[in-house]
Amino acid sequence: MGHDPQVLDTLAMTFRLLTTGPAPLAVHGREIHPDLPARLIPLDELRDILLADTTTNAVRNAALAELIRRAKQERGAWIIGLGGVLLPGLRSVAGRLARKFPGDTDDSDAEVLVGFLDALDRVQPTGEHLASRLLGPAYRHARRSRLVELEQTLPRIPDSVAASIPARPWGHPDFVLARAVKAGAISAGEAELIGASRLEDVDLVTFALAEGCSIDVIRHRRHRAERLLVRFLESEPTRLS
Repeated sequence: MGHDPQVLDTLAMTFRLLTTGPAPLAVHGREIHPDLPARLIPLDELRDILLADTTTNAVRNAALAELIRRAKQERGAWIIGLGGVLLPGLRSVAGRLARKFPGDTDDSDAEVLVGFLDALDRVQPTGEHLASRLLGPAYRHARRSRLVELEQTLPRIPDSVAASIPARPWGHPDFVLARAVKAGAISAGEAELIGASRLEDVDLVTFALAEGCSIDVIRHRRHRAERLLVRFLESEPTRLS
């Protein structure tokens, strides 16, 4: 029996089918930006153009804005088209998660795609950093899901063995955050905000853009969550002794 393809492989295969043949899924370049060719551009070719070092951010943003508009309005094939154009980024997100959370990657890849689709529903095809406003939430959704999954699998530590807990992996930041979520000290969303911004170097601007609020709101949310986390860590030795 063959191995079922992962969801991102299925996306890649479907995208390939939509962009080949006599009538590939395409956009007219010059209608999007004057620097694009004045002809229909199949989306697989458009992806190559957008990935090229010589392509400006203005061109990338204009093209993604058009694909987001079509995906939101027409759905179906255009959602696959947008996902296919962003597939290198989606695979990069999935790879980061696989390095942080070893094991079966099928669920993580599926959560990346779920996060991407959720971000698509919320994003508006205006402004800058459109790729980040789709890929950032996809990563954070999947990371949050893995943290919740990790939290649910953490055993209750018997008092009799608490003193012999090894420093690793129990001291790993993701385990610390998962323990805090499991104890109800912080929410999974708060753990994800701390982990992504402090450990993954995700800029707070990305959170603000994704949630449609100011950076100050996100900064205040993180500060509050970190105070709760510190309070939890200060009390943990007492609770485990």
